[in-house]
Amino acid sequence: MTRIDDADDALARAAIASAPTALIGLTDSGLVVETHGPVRRLLGLSDEDSRGRPLADLADAQPPWEPDLVAARGGEIISRRRTWIRADGTTARADTVVAPVPDSPRVSVLVHLVALSDGLGGGVNAHAPSVRALATGHLRFRTALQSAPIGMAVTSADGSFIEVNPALMDMLERDEEWLAQHDVASVTHPSDQAELQRMRAELLAPDGPDRLSTEHRLLSARGRPIWVQHSSALMPAGDGPSTFVCQFVDITEMRRARGLLQYLADHDPLTNVMNRRGLLGTMDDGTGSVVRRPALLYCDLDGFKPINDRLGHDAGDRLLVEVAARIEHSLRGDDTVGRIGGDEFVAMLRGIASVDDAVAVADKIRASVAEPFRLGGEPIEITISVGLALGTEGEHPEATLRRADQALYRAKAAGGDAVAIYEAERDEPRWTSG
Repeated sequence: MTRIDDADDALARAAIASAPTALIGLTDSGLVVETHGPVRRLLGLSDEDSRGRPLADLADAQPPWEPDLVAARGGEIISRRRTWIRADGTTARADTVVAPVPDSPRVSVLVHLVALSDGLGGGVNAHAPSVRALATGHLRFRTALQSAPIGMAVTSADGSFIEVNPALMDMLERDEEWLAQHDVASVTHPSDQAELQRMRAELLAPDGPDRLSTEHRLLSARGRPIWVQHSSALMPAGDGPSTFVCQFVDITEMRRARGLLQYLADHDPLTNVMNRRGLLGTMDDGTGSVVRRPALLYCDLDGFKPINDRLGHDAGDRLLVEVAARIEHSLRGDDTVGRIGGDEFVAMLRGIASVDDAVAVADKIRASVAEPFRLGGEPIEITISVGLALGTEGEHPEATLRRADQALYRAKAAGGDAVAIYEAERDEPRWTSG
């Protein structure tokens, strides 16, 4: 980990901004675990060079470090002027403050140093408030990260995980060690990789936003897709690498409930085919015009009411379910059927090349429905009438449906069990039936 100022804490960030000081985070055993600020400039050491080394390797051993570290772990802030050893063997005097970071899982002690040669000295006690503010902000962020009920992570600019919280590990069914070797893309659904890349590119753009939110799928260790609301905030780096603070809220159940509500809104509860709203929605290209010049077959059972009155509404409902299934089985792969009320159904045929092709499907529906139904052991025969209309370019779906309904009226008037066609390509509509 290379940053310790990722806390979204105004006091801590103000302290960081007030002076370009070097910060070193130590483990409980006194090893360097993370750095921030001009450590490379002051000591000639990169984060990789310093991580994992004992602090005594970087500074003169006199006075001894251990008493100061013990005191800091006990809650004290210790201030001294010390001699630090640069990578090239030269030395630099620096005001040094050692402060505790209570209850942090990684950082036990925070070391703050200012090189006197930079003109930023002012007595070691002058830096203690800044270090206390940084340690407090660091602790607040760590506490919020580790205790958050939602998945949270700190990542590098390329998406590599730097730190993750227990909620994210539980969500992904992955341990911290595995995640530390992977990035966000490696746990994102393949179909959602482009959305993740778009989000990262926008955040890193020179004039990009400070934070973004999107919905996409993660994958657990068992391959289970998890819909999340992913929010990322870019933390400016100053003189170091940029990082993201990410939140992942599991919205799988919410999307499932949303999908169920959408299904119920668009489907007939009796037959499970689409209702009027759902059917018209599939015809609309978003501009209020029909798509791909569909053909509509407006179907109505002939003599349904006497059967419903004689056998009862339960039998009538079963008959409607069977009719819907037979119409659906008579359609082609891309076609759709909906029940728009009572014993009326509409089939939408996509990509119809000619009226004759649509008539062939209508005749198939008529033949299928004409086969006897068995309700309570009794064979029931019924026929169906069909009104056919082709959608025209720029026509509103409701207008196409009205023309199909007018054709159906003509089929019914002709005695039923027929197909009537409304063709609007001529100056005067031409009616045919058969």
